[in-house]
Amino acid sequence: MNDSAKKFPSLRFLFLAGWVGTIIWLSLDPSPPHPTVGILGWDKFQHASAYGLLALLWGNFLVTYRRCQRHCWLMAFAGAVVFGALMEVAQGVLTTARTAEFGDLVADAVGAGAVSLAAGAWSARRLSLAFVVAVTLLAGVRGAQADDNGVGAFVRDEAVTLRDETGEFLAAPFRTDNNAIWKTLAVAGAVGLTYIYDTDIRDKVQETRGKTLGRAADAGNVIGNPFVHLGVAGAVWGGGLLADSPRWRDTGLMMGEAAVIADAATLVLKQAVGRARPLTGSSKGSFRPFQFTSDYDSFPSMHTASSFAMASVISRTSGSVPVGVLSYATAAFVGFSRMYEDKHWASDVLLGAVIGELAGRVVTDHYARKGSVTLVPSVSGSSASLMLVKKF
Repeated sequence: MNDSAKKFPSLRFLFLAGWVGTIIWLSLDPSPPHPTVGILGWDKFQHASAYGLLALLWGNFLVTYRRCQRHCWLMAFAGAVVFGALMEVAQGVLTTARTAEFGDLVADAVGAGAVSLAAGAWSARRLSLAFVVAVTLLAGVRGAQADDNGVGAFVRDEAVTLRDETGEFLAAPFRTDNNAIWKTLAVAGAVGLTYIYDTDIRDKVQETRGKTLGRAADAGNVIGNPFVHLGVAGAVWGGGLLADSPRWRDTGLMMGEAAVIADAATLVLKQAVGRARPLTGSSKGSFRPFQFTSDYDSFPSMHTASSFAMASVISRTSGSVPVGVLSYATAAFVGFSRMYEDKHWASDVLLGAVIGELAGRVVTDHYARKGSVTLVPSVSGSSASLMLVKKF
């Protein structure tokens, strides 16, 4: 325990107890406050925010004073969800003006889970996308709010869009139309088959090591960085705003949304699976779930997933076969670079590519259904493709 903790042994406990008391008051008060802006208005987003903060305070208390060595953030998440369930029961039993709602408990769990996952990754010095995932999951329960203008309206609409796209992304592999289930089984079979040969593929890739290829692989790792993708998406979106171009603005949004969904999905899978990276010297079958360490978050590859998400959006919005081929070739090289650097097994890269492609397709299809853009065939010379066209 550090010196500041010894000097103020009860400070974190007081914060925790104070926030617990605040939640109890807000849960049982017949007329809770509903500020226009703030975290205490009692809708779904504020539920998630309140219980996310509760999980943060509880986890911090466990780490600091109880010297929790393992799974402390999982304990914080579980504690917050149980407390939320108790509050819902108390609302139905102890009050007449308030009723228990399952949707509120779901929002509590999402908020607590987002913060616990991000805090666990942060404390383990796995900063990549911890903050992004937390904000994304919290935004997913933002829901529709009262009409407002400017930034507030944009944030609201984007949060609702991202929430809907995430739901479509999760449901897509199990849909009964378009042979989705058979495609899912085919992907599972391909990943499983690749897993069998992971060690052999790794050995072959490592035999190609050389100075020139090493420099190219370093560049591939930079190009595939998820934060770079978010920056590119932001630049495209910002450029669309400055140029008053709805097409480029929506393209930037689609790129960012696809990357965020792919990154969030891979981050959750990474921690849940806990596969050892090949550079650790462990076998391909070494798994340690929920360790929140970089040595055990190999499956799947986030760099590859994010790269293929971007490639999917770029290919479908450009309508250009050469641009599409270049985009996918770049994404594929990012996957190779991750294997070359001994950061991932081949099966990690394959599943990452599938996740990214699915995220890109879900997002572009969602925009097409909204009417912002239309998916139309495009013919250029002897080649044909699909193109997303903006409606004015």
